[in-house]
Amino acid sequence: MQELPLYRYFPLAWAEGNAVRLTLERIVGVLTDADFVVAHHVQVEQTFADNADELVAKVTARSLSPLAGLSDQVFENGLSALRRDADEGRIAGPVVDRLDLVVFRAPPEASVGE
Repeated sequence: MQELPLYRYFPLAWAEGNAVRLTLERIVGVLTDADFVVAHHVQVEQTFADNADELVAKVTARSLSPLAGLSDQVFENGLSALRRDADEGRIAGPVVDRLDLVVFRAPPEASVGE
């Protein structure tokens, strides 16, 4: 799994078994088992933050769904570590996320009378 720097600061947000940790292969497998067909797949890069300061500001807002579910103490611990690394120059920018966009085609409907 490709990782953003946030994963190391907030590991519980992306815990094993969490829906955000599902691999593309697993998602495709479930859908193809249900007779869906991959029609198109493209990987897109999305700049999450241009630099460490912007990354800290976005994380502080706690707007990412995986972070919203963390306890306040776990979130604050991760945020403190992130701020420390940002202040010490350990986070290089830009921070880029790679997103898999996949289009599936629905299975053909069964013929009448089958």
